[in-house]
Amino acid sequence: MSNKNNNSNNIIQVNICSNLNECSNKLIEYIENISIESIENKGKFILALSGGSMVSILLPLQQSQRIDWSKVFIFLVDERFVSIDNNECTFNAFQKQIFQNIPTFPIEQFFRADSDFDPINCKTVEQTAIYYEKQIYQIFGQQEQPNFDLILLGVGPDGHTASLFPGHQLINNYFNQNQNQNQNQNQLVNFIIDSPKPPPQRVTLSLYCLSLAKNITFIATGDAKKQIIQQIFSNLNSSITTNNNNNENDNNENLSNLL
Repeated sequence: MSNKNNNSNNIIQVNICSNLNECSNKLIEYIENISIESIENKGKFILALSGGSMVSILLPLQQSQRIDWSKVFIFLVDERFVSIDNNECTFNAFQKQIFQNIPTFPIEQFFRADSDFDPINCKTVEQTAIYYEKQIYQIFGQQEQPNFDLILLGVGPDGHTASLFPGHQLINNYFNQNQNQNQNQNQLVNFIIDSPKPPPQRVTLSLYCLSLAKNITFIATGDAKKQIIQQIFSNLNSSITTNNNNNENDNNENLSNLL
């Protein structure tokens, strides 16, 4: 499922693929098209990536010849606050499996939020979240609205995306008039220390930050996601167009992939 934010008009499109390879190939083409458009318009492409199964889906990205990698800036949608050599570290997974294999991609343009990247200034998950937000503003500029060109999100069987879990206090605070004084409604990056899914400490882009994105795509694969996807669709109020694997998507502006 993909959402394109055109000011007040939200366009949602669903693309159903017959297998994982088709999903991956269409997603790569979609990323390429948005990167080209973004670089032509403003000289850079700012992307946010979720971890987990997204890493394997994006493996063909390293073979792309259409992306100007020197002008790509990548943030993580969320990161577990663990050491970089931990198997749970999202940065490490992307770096080892994809980005270290792209010689034209400057690794300093892939921004970390693990527990090792700055052990002096970012000893805690809260300090890391604050610093990660500063890094985002450094790329966008303080006077520019930090709207990512594209954010790729997964969805859990419980409905969570990023490290934003249904029923968690972090989500409740966002919709509550009495905002938590440490994590207010307009922050770009939040942290949690009690994730329902281990490991407990995480840095995550906020719901507010996600809402600013120019394009958001949810990728859901496998039978475990069917029930929550059906529930999400039943609650949607936006207009939806659906493409299956037999319909070619000519307007590649809004592509999402569900298996």
